[in-house]
Amino acid sequence: MKNKFIIAICAIALSFSIVSCGNSSNAEKKSVSTVTENEKTDKIADNNADEKLITEATKEQKEVIDAFFKCFEVKDYEGMKKYCSDSMLEKEYFHENDVFGMATAKINSYDKGEDAVIYDKDYDEYWIGVNLDVETVEDSALYPDTSTYLYVTVKLIVNEWKITGFTTG
Repeated sequence: MKNKFIIAICAIALSFSIVSCGNSSNAEKKSVSTVTENEKTDKIADNNADEKLITEATKEQKEVIDAFFKCFEVKDYEGMKKYCSDSMLEKEYFHENDVFGMATAKINSYDKGEDAVIYDKDYDEYWIGVNLDVETVEDSALYPDTSTYLYVTVKLIVNEWKITGFTTG
C-alpha cells in the first residue's frame, strides 16, 4: 500500500512538472514572439526616423547655395569653389568655360513640397531641389535649354555647409 501511495504521488508530481514545463515553454514562445514583434516595430520606427520628411532647405543650406549661384550668374567659377567640398572639386564639374555644362546659372526658385529636400542617410547629405535659369554650352546634354531642374547636394563638413555635387535625381 505504501508503494502504491508513493507511486501515485510521483505520478502526480510528474504530471505537474510536465504541465508546468509545457506552460513555461508556451510562455517562453509568447515572450520570444513578443520580443520579435517589438524588435520589428522598433526597426520600422528607426527606418522611418531616417527617412525624414523635409519640405524646405534650412536657412544655412540656402545661404551657401545662394552664394554659389551668385558667383555662377557672373561666371565667377573660382569664387564658386569656396562653397564646394573637396570631393566636389575632385569631380569633373568645373571646366574653362562652364560648370556641369552650364556657362551661367541663376536660381529661379527652390522646390517646395514632398520631394523638395531629400536626406540621403548613406552619405549624410541633403539633396535640395532648385529650378534654374541657365545658359548652356553647345556640348552640354542640356543644350539648348534655358531652364532646368536639379538637386544640389549639400553636406555639413566641419560645421560648414558645402556643396558636394549636382544630380538630376
